[in-house]
Amino acid sequence: MMAISSDAYHQKCIPFERVKNAVNAAKTLGIPFQIGVCTENLDDEDYKKIVHKLEEITEPDNIKTAITFPVGRALKIKNPKYVSSTEPPASACSAGSSPIIFPNGNIIGCIGPVINIKTDHPLLLGNLQLNSLKEILDNSETNPIYHAIRIWGPRKLVTLANDAGLAKFLPEKYVKDSVCHACYSLVSNRRIRTFLQSLARDPEFRRKVAYARLYYLRESRMFELMKGELLKQTV
Repeated sequence: MMAISSDAYHQKCIPFERVKNAVNAAKTLGIPFQIGVCTENLDDEDYKKIVHKLEEITEPDNIKTAITFPVGRALKIKNPKYVSSTEPPASACSAGSSPIIFPNGNIIGCIGPVINIKTDHPLLLGNLQLNSLKEILDNSETNPIYHAIRIWGPRKLVTLANDAGLAKFLPEKYVKDSVCHACYSLVSNRRIRTFLQSLARDPEFRRKVAYARLYYLRESRMFELMKGELLKQTV
């Protein structure tokens, strides 16, 4: 899968013609591709113009929109265009299906602001200076928090954290339609991280994630690796 980025931010420095060339090359060579578009909200005029241009060269199914959110220096932006909601988005995270390898050896199941979190968290799958790529990817197969985000998105974990009485550690409002904002809010908070670590060890939660991967994603690896553990729960 070829990943192509095109949005108002990228096009300030990269001519749109290069995006068009990449799409045409992928089509000619039969390489599957997806175009990632970032925006502060879906009503932004620059975003609409970019999407219109992209739909002239490819099908809408090849265009994936991500809602950005302010973190780090972006918190200083005046008059942001974000739309807020009291509810986290219901979407699953597709980006987590492609772990990223960083120069320091870290492998993270995310390409968003989570990569800047320095402490240990569920999306930090391992480090190549400590383990082999095979070991890290094999271990990630039974990481229930990571795969819960891939299956249900962070909303599922937000609900469980609320049910556990941790609402005060969660945002009062979320950036509307931003899976990344909800996810970052979870893993950047020390108290919520502790809760997620405990949840990852819960046999019932692990069982639900294993079966959900099998049912929704058609991925059997977690189920196979946990077969003994799952059978004990059913006896």
